Amino acid sequence: LALTYVKPGFLRAPEGVSPGRFTDLRCVHGASVLLAQGPPLPFPDWTACADALAALISGAEPLQHWRDWLDTGDDPLRFRFSLAERRIGRENARLLVAAAREAAQPLGWTDSPSRYDVELVAHADRDETLLLMRPRFTPDPRFDYRVKDVGAALNPVIAANLARLAVVPHAGEAGAPADEPPSPVVFDPTCGSGTLLLEAARLDPAMSAVGLDISPTAVAATEANRAATAWGDRMTVRKGDAERLEEWPRCRAVVANLPFGFRTRREEQNLERLYAAVVRHAHERLEPGGRAVFFTANRALLEAILRESPGRWRAKRPRSARVGGLTAFAFVLTRR
Repeated sequence: LALTYVKPGFLRAPEGVSPGRFTDLRCVHGASVLLAQGPPLPFPDWTACADALAALISGAEPLQHWRDWLDTGDDPLRFRFSLAERRIGRENARLLVAAAREAAQPLGWTDSPSRYDVELVAHADRDETLLLMRPRFTPDPRFDYRVKDVGAALNPVIAANLARLAVVPHAGEAGAPADEPPSPVVFDPTCGSGTLLLEAARLDPAMSAVGLDISPTAVAATEANRAATAWGDRMTVRKGDAERLEEWPRCRAVVANLPFGFRTRREEQNLERLYAAVVRHAHERLEPGGRAVFFTANRALLEAILRESPGRWRAKRPRSARVGGLTAFAFVLTRR
């Protein structure tokens, strides 16, 4: 696809590439059409922001002749507007939506937030504002195997990225003794609906996947998703407690979406005890040079646990992603 780097979170494809081609890439969120670039929005003056947004939409040259490249017959194009990566409050959001609606209506676009053909998204940072269109009519079969899900399930694109961090980079790493046979197993001690493991197993046909979860509902969901894949025969899942070392197999990679512990009205398991057990058992069961990838929004807790065992891991700078309004971090660790 000859993608080029623009800035964090953005890759650009050359002109003429169909949005449908992006379904070949599991680690991208999806294709967007760049409609306009403008100066940064004047936060926190929300009235001025609304005016600037309206001007950006009205002046977007591709929107002036959108019927030349989108066919809706004589119907208007239904859209939904959002301001990405920023919490703005309900009243401010209404102000911006109203500005987008009024600017787009003369162009033949109609605001329809519950039934829409495209998303109109403004990405505003300190340097510029990008006005993007995300098509919703392009099929995305990448994760069709997800026939069942569980609460707080991981976005499958993030799961694909985490799986690649855990599986692919490790293949060339030194550290395992030459006379010790490899352990071609990737293990998830809190597997949920199994997406992380299925994406990891898909990357390497020589690798098998083992999942564990304390919830029978999660185990059932993983089994259903495993059965819906062409490579699910290389995966097993069982009910068990990640805090028990005997539940852990010897493995080459560990990957886990750890519970955040921020959004619950009931008493959860002891997160500090769980995190400590996962980190400790991962070091115990990983082969030397093995890789662990832990994903959590509870960064402070995981960092505190890691500080208690200095010298056991080589760590890379955590990568971040926005999930459900929170910033979560991927910790990439290599066992010493």
